[in-house]
Amino acid sequence: MSSARPVLSYGATLLAGQARGTGQFQTVTVSGLSYWETLVNIGVRYGTGISIATAVAVQASNDGGTTFETEPMYAASIPAVASASRSINLRLPSGVYAITMVLSGPSATFFGFTQQRIDAYSFG
Repeated sequence: MSSARPVLSYGATLLAGQARGTGQFQTVTVSGLSYWETLVNIGVRYGTGISIATAVAVQASNDGGTTFETEPMYAASIPAVASASRSINLRLPSGVYAITMVLSGPSATFFGFTQQRIDAYSFG
């Protein structure tokens, strides 16, 4: 009996670290048109005095990244913990996406870590 195993590759880091203040946002784009699936890990390093989680929205593009949908296809939050780092994983099907993180608290640093991609499946 054969089984399918994913063939993995890794993409560049989306964002090495960008400091933001209250009410500011950071957007990164992911282009995974030639992959079956992309796993993106995004995170936040919170400063002191943080009490509200960071909002995350994923918006798809239907035209290869020229424009993005106004309604997010996926929304989440990254829990707030003072003076600590937190992250979440986003599993995205083939396509182009804008990932926006919105900070509600005093200060934080946003990260978009290395992407893990499923290129194909091998059978054997």
